[in-house]
Order: sequence, then structure tokens, then C-alpha cells
Amino acid sequence: MKLLQYDDPRKFLEHARQFLEAREAENNLILGVSSWLAAHPERVERTPYFAIVEDNGRSRSDVDISLQTCSNSRGDRDSGKDRT
Repeated sequence: MKLLQYDDPRKFLEHARQFLEAREAENNLILGVSSWLAAHPERVERTPYFAIVEDNGRSRSDVDISLQTCSNSRGDRDSGKDRT
């Protein structure tokens, strides 16, 4: 088994998208978050953690792909700022 770690959501999706989309209903959260991060890198303050565990070059199951994001530490979630 091999642990692959990514700090770039685009590279993570290049490797994981096909596997995740094969079971999209189970993986829609990680697909949505990683796709948004890939599309809006300028909005990311801290690099998320992406990882895939492979066995013989293939991801073993949906539990073997992970994503960890950081919470908003600035405390402005409810400040009324327009962040669009």
C-alpha cells in the first residue's frame, strides 16, 4: 500500500476524480469541496490536506480517499461581509 498526499486540489482530482465519480452519491461532498477549491484557488487561505491510499496502483475503497479543510479562523463568518 502507498499513501499519496496532495496540497493541490487539481492534482488530487486528476488522480481521484474517476474513482470518486464512479460512486458519486457516496462521494459528492469530497467531489464538491475539492472541485470548488480547484476552481477558486485564490479564495483558499490555508492548503487543505488531500490523501489517497493505493493498493497495487488502485484506490481500495471510498474510505481510502480523504480531505481535510481548515475552519475559518478569522471569525468573520457572520460579520455580514459580502464574499461573492
